[in-house]
Amino acid sequence: MEKSKLLQIVIIAIVLLLQGCGIDETSDVTETSDVTETRCDGTGTISYSNSTYVGECKEGKKEGQGILTFHSGEIYNGEWVNGKQHGIGKTIHEEGICKGIWEENKLTEITNQNSYKEAYQYFNSIRKQAGLIELQVNGILEEAAQSHSNYIQLHYERLKNDPYINDKGLTGHHEEVNMEGFTGVSPTDRVIAQGWLSRYGTSEGFASRCTAKVSINNLMTAIYHRFGILSFTVDVVGVGFTQESDSIIRKFVHNPSNSHLNDLCRYDNYFSGAAYTDICVDSQYKIEVDHYQKAINDIKKNKS
Repeated sequence: MEKSKLLQIVIIAIVLLLQGCGIDETSDVTETSDVTETRCDGTGTISYSNSTYVGECKEGKKEGQGILTFHSGEIYNGEWVNGKQHGIGKTIHEEGICKGIWEENKLTEITNQNSYKEAYQYFNSIRKQAGLIELQVNGILEEAAQSHSNYIQLHYERLKNDPYINDKGLTGHHEEVNMEGFTGVSPTDRVIAQGWLSRYGTSEGFASRCTAKVSINNLMTAIYHRFGILSFTVDVVGVGFTQESDSIIRKFVHNPSNSHLNDLCRYDNYFSGAAYTDICVDSQYKIEVDHYQKAINDIKKNKS
């Protein structure tokens, strides 16, 4: 059974990778300069080596309302000023639509809403394809994910421009003590700070994309995050994201974990025999090996 599910997971991951998961739909739409028609004035068509523009124009430049379609399939539909994206528009990609406001080819504000519900639904649609149980929403894990997303939003500009910090991975999964918004150095520290009782199986993934769906697809392209999302041994998750004015969900965070083990850490259930001593936050609590295995296997057997 487990080998069969593992094969399904590998197949799903390969399919998502081949479909182009993780492509940033919010990247600047930039056409190459080989123009085959430059006399467009009023309405018309301008052809480039990698794209075609159809819409309003002035003196050979895109001006007003128009659609730029790339040969790759990506589309920008919106307002133009002096040949540049400027005003209200949207980029359309096979993975989703990003609506917003542009200024001189730069997306400065996102106007489409990113729903937590949509994120959870998409997580579970991927897991369902792999034959895994759906993840249930957990408020503690959600609070931890949202807190870390807020932290990255507060400090992103400083973090992304500091090579030393970036080398240590602090823009991804670590927080610095005494910094504004700090809730814990590691993902495990942060979920514990919010009230999670178990140290087991707490992983974290993040991506910076326009929509939750594209962020999750981006996570699926990384082996570590892919197997976190498609884990056999987790049954709950929390997600959080923040939206900034410079074009993307700067930080989409997810925290999956195992609720069965968390429940075992609510009290000391140890009676006798071999036990794990490093699962619970309270170091005095031990979990018998049989109880531990049951907590893991119940999820594997779809008995959540």
